[in-house]
Amino acid sequence: RRPGADGRRRLAKLWEGAQSVEFRITENEREALLLEDLLIKRFQPPLNVLLKDDKSFLYLTIPSGHEFPPIRLARKASKLGVSFGPYPSARATRETKRLLKLAFGLRDCSDATLANRTRPCLQKEIGLCLGPCVESLDSGAYEAAVQGTKNVLAGKVATIIQKEEVVMAEASSCQEYETALHARNRVRALEKLKDPQGI
Repeated sequence: RRPGADGRRRLAKLWEGAQSVEFRITENEREALLLEDLLIKRFQPPLNVLLKDDKSFLYLTIPSGHEFPPIRLARKASKLGVSFGPYPSARATRETKRLLKLAFGLRDCSDATLANRTRPCLQKEIGLCLGPCVESLDSGAYEAAVQGTKNVLAGKVATIIQKEEVVMAEASSCQEYETALHARNRVRALEKLKDPQGI
């Protein structure tokens, strides 16, 4: 049946302007929606009226220009720093952020809070932040945590898990149980982040 036969003029115009057809296979409907959103934002097709506001999905961003860079959620890819995404599920993205904070401890507070804090916040107390605001934290150690976070978001999880398992085993054999516990918590968090997003 010829497109446009149902009376929609837009379909008739699409038929006139089309030069080729390309099919892409996704794992599920959510990935199909994400792919559609990415292609629409990249190519801005004139006959498409949906998904043009750039607010559909979340990104995880690590901005540059900070001694202790935070990890944040954003609706747009950051031009200053590095962004990963977009991710189709807001709930899953927030859970990913929580697991990354559990594994690496990047802050997510504002710069003003970081500068004016005098005692540990709840995030530090429950092990979701390294606490650069109140502890004499080596910027090199924090940078290693930033790089670890980027590696996980880029899909390089298995190698980090192996390293943490070695740390856990060595700490246990030396009876450094607190270090072993932190390593175990990181491994558990990283295990949940192993499956990459297909798109």
